[in-house]
Amino acid sequence: MARKTLRRIYVCKITHEDLVIYLASSAKGAVRVYLRMKEDADAAAFFKRRLANAEIVVSHQKNESLIDAVHYALRGRKDAYAGTPLDIHCTPFQWEVYRVISRIPFGHTWTYKQVAEAVHRPGAARAVGQAMGANPLPLIFP
Repeated sequence: MARKTLRRIYVCKITHEDLVIYLASSAKGAVRVYLRMKEDADAAAFFKRRLANAEIVVSHQKNESLIDAVHYALRGRKDAYAGTPLDIHCTPFQWEVYRVISRIPFGHTWTYKQVAEAVHRPGAARAVGQAMGANPLPLIFP
């Protein structure tokens, strides 16, 4: 039986005030961002529990683009993910939701209904909420 090749995921951790941000990228782009308050786990151990079917490699360099995007987002830049390669797996509807929410001006909020209307699915407020719950890149898609 052939051995299955594990997906290589590069991980690191950065902090911003009391916020600890765990970042993961593949060779293709940003995979995942987790936000924690006052937690100080090792990045490799943190992701080994969450991405059991991946080869975990600690690397700030491989996450450089994602780190920059997170810093832009923390400074209130609405185009935080512009130019950041992404390697997320989502449905076309989820992608449309993430694209729309990435354009909401910093400091403003929209209801799920407003986002549903913006993606031309006015009755899909619950589906927007589910997409937000599955959001793999908070801060990038706030």
